[in-house]
Amino acid sequence: MRRKKEIGIRKAIGAEDKDILFQFLVESVFITLLGGIIGILIGIIGSLILLPLFKYPLVFPWGPIFISAFLTIIFGIIAGIYPAYKAAKIDPIILLRQGF
Repeated sequence: MRRKKEIGIRKAIGAEDKDILFQFLVESVFITLLGGIIGILIGIIGSLILLPLFKYPLVFPWGPIFISAFLTIIFGIIAGIYPAYKAAKIDPIILLRQGF
């Protein structure tokens, strides 16, 4: 847990477990969604570059693109649940005793 200081301070000033949990889940979804968008853009740019070389028509399958974005959000939530839960359960007293 690299962010113990931040979590300890937030909990010491009154943040509840659900606030910490929500923050970590939002950050996880944001990061994975950003990665998914970058991946989709790289795929589109790669298609624009490579398809003319092979003389294939350019087709954007919007269904798989939306499914990819949706799955990215789901995986972001799944990947963020455990760290978010663990961060929410940290006792600020223990963090304060450790001296950060």
